[in-house]
Amino acid sequence: MKLKNIQLININNTLSELVDLKITGRFKFKLFKLKITLENALDPVYLAIQGANQLETEEILNEEQEVDIDLLTFEELEPLELSIKQLGALEIIIDMEGV
Repeated sequence: MKLKNIQLININNTLSELVDLKITGRFKFKLFKLKITLENALDPVYLAIQGANQLETEEILNEEQEVDIDLLTFEELEPLELSIKQLGALEIIIDMEGV
């Protein structure tokens, strides 16, 4: 899946907000794998924006990269207490088929 760096950052930040939630079953491992994948994809982005001016930072944040992530399902997310803001950040990685 191709996503802009800013989208990856927003998803990663949202997952960081969910760290203290009690998540059971296989879903917690799926989220853990997703978090690791995002952090690995973002490490070079964070390095690139250090010392960059505003224009360069905007260009870096708007660059796309291919990431191999599994989409989240409504069934997996339903038990979690998510805000509308959090859902908005995760929307791009939610499987919308069958909705």
